[in-house]
Amino acid sequence: NAHRGGYGVLTATQIIQESSNVGISDIIYKHYKDNPGRFVDKIYAMKLNEGIDFLIPESGKPRIPHPKENKSWSKLSLPWMSIGNEVRIPPIYTLMFYNAIANNGEMVKPRLVRNISENGTVVKSFEREVLNPAICSEATLRKIKPMLEAVVEKGTAKDVKTTKFPIAGKTGTAQILGRGGVEGHQVSFCGYFPADNPQYSCIVVVR
Repeated sequence: NAHRGGYGVLTATQIIQESSNVGISDIIYKHYKDNPGRFVDKIYAMKLNEGIDFLIPESGKPRIPHPKENKSWSKLSLPWMSIGNEVRIPPIYTLMFYNAIANNGEMVKPRLVRNISENGTVVKSFEREVLNPAICSEATLRKIKPMLEAVVEKGTAKDVKTTKFPIAGKTGTAQILGRGGVEGHQVSFCGYFPADNPQYSCIVVVR
């Protein structure tokens, strides 16, 4: 946080907790700079790059470039991607991802309609569909869940903290660019609750 003199040395948990772009980019660049394709392959393995048919015409699709296919890939692409730049991910996909974390790694396709009825009789049902049975290992889940809880307990999302139940999630901030430069911001929070026994997941986006 340059406006406040910086954070100094942060742990991985503190980087997530304080939403440090520098920290995230540093971690990703150090581990994947020699093989950026491996970083993108891991995202692809979670199926976050695959378009989902929500039965809504013209619904948004994710765009996550791969160094093998992107002619404009540069040494800046990896650190930029690590904090959400150079990619396009619709909010429903972000929610699906956090829901998978809450669901112990199982990624389920969002359903906007469960049944279609005609004169009180169900004529078509849309069953629960698992897109990915495990987006990561159990060991990774055990590490990331406390990090997401720390974001709400004492990090950038502490304003949503309540004494009624624990909440886990992550904030996001993006600049909105126009012809005249920065024209505003888009802020978001995505998470789940109760954190110790998840029943709900949600995303809030304010533009």
